[in-house]
Amino acid sequence: CRYYILDRESGGMLGWIRDPVKDFIAQTDRSDWFSLYRDDGNIDDKTIIDNVVRQNFRLHPIGVAGLSEGCVTMPSRIAF
Repeated sequence: CRYYILDRESGGMLGWIRDPVKDFIAQTDRSDWFSLYRDDGNIDDKTIIDNVVRQNFRLHPIGVAGLSEGCVTMPSRIAF
């Protein structure tokens, strides 16, 4: 499959409040992140793979906790 890499949109309604708090906790900056849009005929942040709806794909450096919630993560800020 082919994906398009786009600037990440803000965190939706009240994202301007939530994102800085989440950034502080995770030691990251979501404004630097990217969105991954699958080339599936729709221009959106959602796709269906094997009858499973997937959405909110992000590309970003791994956080200090080393966790990812389904995103594509780079091993370090430098690699990102």
